[in-house]
Parts: sequence; structure tokens; C-alpha cells
Amino acid sequence: MRDGSRSSRTTNLICGFGRVGQQVARDFIAPTSTSVVIDDNVEQREMMEEMGVLYLHGPAADDALLNRRRHQRARAVIACVDSDAENIFITLSARELNPEIEIVARASQESSERKLLRAGADDVISLTRPAAGQWRRSRSARSARSARPTSPATRGRAMPIPGAAPRDG
Repeated sequence: MRDGSRSSRTTNLICGFGRVGQQVARDFIAPTSTSVVIDDNVEQREMMEEMGVLYLHGPAADDALLNRRRHQRARAVIACVDSDAENIFITLSARELNPEIEIVARASQESSERKLLRAGADDVISLTRPAAGQWRRSRSARSARSARPTSPATRGRAMPIPGAAPRDG
């Protein structure tokens, strides 16, 4: 139904549309903001259409999808696929394509948090910590920091996902 490549107002790229990606999309639905979901699960297409989100079918870590001209101008990338390794790869790709973009990444394992920060994530939302933060809080915290320059040495912090149970692994 909807192809995110047509949007000229894209501000958020949501990589992954599982349970966490769906919640992120709900949180970011607003008349002043446009989000594009990138997901390779065709079974999610109906849910995306019902929610009215723009989407692209394909692997979220695919540089060709992340490298579309309008996506290079996106304000934020939210890497929330089920695999920490894939979220690290998405983070590396997004940071390479646009060094100034804000990146929030999901971590299922505590050991992945530091790796995501080193890969270039500005914030890490952790499934392993008790609920104390939200995706929106992460975004507003970045807005408050936006006046100062960031570098891999000064960027990032880990935040929990509300209501998420820690994963074994």
C-alpha cells in the first residue's frame, strides 16, 4: 500500500516491526512527524497498513534501503529488530551513511549495550534492565543534548524498555 520512498517528510526510520517496532511506530505516529518502517517480514504488511505507517519491504540492514536519498536526510534511525547483531550492523550502516543522524538501538543482551554504543548508537534501549525509560524519553533527552556536538566518545547511554522481560542468553 504505502512506499516510504515517496515521503518527503521522513524523520524516523524504524528498522524492524516486531513487538518493539510496533510500539515505537505507535509512539511516533503524529501529524508533524513521518516514520518509515523497514522490515522483511511480509506477514507484518497488513499490520503496517492498518496503522497507516509508511514501509519498505526488505532487510533493515540493507544499505540500499538505508541509502535512499530521502532516508539519508532522516532525523533518526531506531534499530529494533530481534537480533542484537543485526542492530549493531544497522547502527554501523546508518552511522556510515549519515554521521549526524540520531540512532537509538535495542539490546536484548546486556553484553550488546556497549557494542551498540561503540558502533555509533546515541542511545541503547535495553531489554535486560527494569522499566525506567521510554523511546520518547530517549528522543527528548537527545533533543536536550543536540546543542552540543557528539562523538563516539561522548555519545550514548543505555535505557530499559518499559515492561520488557529480560531475555536469557
